Amino acid sequence: MRCGAFLLVVGLSLACSEQPAPDILLLTLDTTRFDALGAFAGGAARSPRLDALAAESLRFDQAVTTAPYTGPSHASMLTGLLPPEHGLRDFLGHALAPEALTLAELLSRNGYVTGAFVSAYVLDPRFGFDQGFEVYSSPPLREGAWSSQRRAAETVNAALSWLGEREASRAFLAWVHLYDPHVPYRPPKHHRTALPRDATHIERQRSRYRDEVAYMDAEIGRLLDGLD
Repeated sequence: MRCGAFLLVVGLSLACSEQPAPDILLLTLDTTRFDALGAFAGGAARSPRLDALAAESLRFDQAVTTAPYTGPSHASMLTGLLPPEHGLRDFLGHALAPEALTLAELLSRNGYVTGAFVSAYVLDPRFGFDQGFEVYSSPPLREGAWSSQRRAAETVNAALSWLGEREASRAFLAWVHLYDPHVPYRPPKHHRTALPRDATHIERQRSRYRDEVAYMDAEIGRLLDGLD
């Protein structure tokens, strides 16, 4: 989805209160098209870790976002509300309403330790996304810049560090948001596909986008390995 997010929730059902509270990983991937993932499109996609996760998961092949922007769509994921209800309609001066109950607030009230690790300015705490999170890690802002972001490796490092230091006796909610397959496409060199010299601009952009997805997939694998 353009300007939206591909969503993964790794955890167990909360239906049976007699069971220990499950740990929950909320993983959101910005601007990740379904046809860039082998689990949905097959072919030459380079997303083995996400494909393996999808193979053992409940998968929804059709989904509709509440808004075509990162901020409002994530606010809806965290609250279950539509943009007119949670107050964040776009990323131009709006923020999540303080009275909106978030997943993090709900779980925190029920004994969870909560941490968020996001990769882009559009999910900065100034927009209210830190409601209910004990730790909220985001890229440093550059004055006047809307493009502040960090690579998946930095965000995953922050998440793994927190997971290793948290209070182990409490169940956790960890929200990890990755932003890599977003313009401008600048994948790390070791993930770049060699292109012919006569490749067109569009061909180069498409290839670099998929390189970004492949890099992000590798970092997701590192995150999942750390959880295991």
